Amino acid sequence: MLTAIRECQALTLVSCFDVDADAVRKTAGEYGCVPVGSFEELLASGIDAVVLVTPNYLHGQQVREALAAGKHVFVEKPLTPDIAEGREILDMLVRSKAIVQVGHNTRKRAVFRKAREIVERGVLGRVVSCHAHFSYDAGLHAGLPSWKLDPTLCPLLPLPQLGIHFIDVLQYLVAAIHEVSCFARSAVMKDENGRDIVDSTVSMMRFRNGVTGTLHAHYVVPFTFEVALYGTRANLVCHEDSLSSTSTGDFEFEEEIIPVDEPPYASFIAELREFAECIRHNRTPEVDAETGLRNVAVVEAMKRSVVEGRTIKVEEVRPAKV
Repeated sequence: MLTAIRECQALTLVSCFDVDADAVRKTAGEYGCVPVGSFEELLASGIDAVVLVTPNYLHGQQVREALAAGKHVFVEKPLTPDIAEGREILDMLVRSKAIVQVGHNTRKRAVFRKAREIVERGVLGRVVSCHAHFSYDAGLHAGLPSWKLDPTLCPLLPLPQLGIHFIDVLQYLVAAIHEVSCFARSAVMKDENGRDIVDSTVSMMRFRNGVTGTLHAHYVVPFTFEVALYGTRANLVCHEDSLSSTSTGDFEFEEEIIPVDEPPYASFIAELREFAECIRHNRTPEVDAETGLRNVAVVEAMKRSVVEGRTIKVEEVRPAKV
């Protein structure tokens, strides 16, 4: 994120704070900013905005503190770890002119911008269903932060860390998610006391427009990054740097590979540039607090589905505005 701040050229890094004092000194030296000793000192330092690159469980408190101090806020996904804190932020924004933007950078990746264009042009015909899979094997290696292994701080680990990226992408490409049914288990991971850690989730979803889909998010399988949309005229599969489109007619299939060139950090730079422009021109960001909370609500519904063993409507945890 530091590289993206520097490369976007729309923000000036004025000050920095981290609980790791060595990291603060290193950042201050490399980026020429002023190190401070606490988050409170950072908020009191005369800055216009904060960029929060912190553990999930701190997001709600830090966003609220920043808003109370009159700062604009960019916060990495998720907006908050639960619905209640997100509602508090929305309540604060009713009385504030501050900008809050949530860092769902994945939707800004070139493949998904291109995918949206293809969908809107009607190339796929009527979208019937979708599938998304975002996994990697971090859970098989040492060095995970302790908070990720604490189910009270990071419940259903793969969903708020990985799955939420594609929850946002699917709501960007298809429609708002209406209801979900989620299955979760511990396939491999244990905490230091030998207790199971959820490392594998599979969810079924129904969108408001009737489209149905599935979402896989695992912390113990090789890296997988794929979103597929299945339509009446063509299918579209999105990978990191390409799309493949398969169309059919008279039982004859034709596949087209569409390469997508994207510089390193481009999606991060784009969202930070947007943040700066929204502050300067008092505009609402594409992924504002309301949109960020909608993604949190889907994860919350998936959590409840696991606990209660039933399909959960997203409106049960976050009543829809429309």
